[in-house]
Amino acid sequence: MGRYDSVMQRNSKIREILPWLALGPVTGPLAWRMYRCIRAGDKVLAALYGVAIVSFWIVLASETGQALAALAK
Repeated sequence: MGRYDSVMQRNSKIREILPWLALGPVTGPLAWRMYRCIRAGDKVLAALYGVAIVSFWIVLASETGQALAALAK
């Protein structure tokens, strides 16, 4: 019965994070963890997740622009 419980626990975790994946494959899980930290009262860790999200988007925007410029050449 232990294996079945761990599978069910994993499935519930997937169902919990699934709506957050609409934000993206990287941003979604980060936003989900930030939300969980805010709900748990850990504001410092939530702020660090927020910084990670912002820095990911900055890097994504800068790298995508460089890649598009290289493709245009």
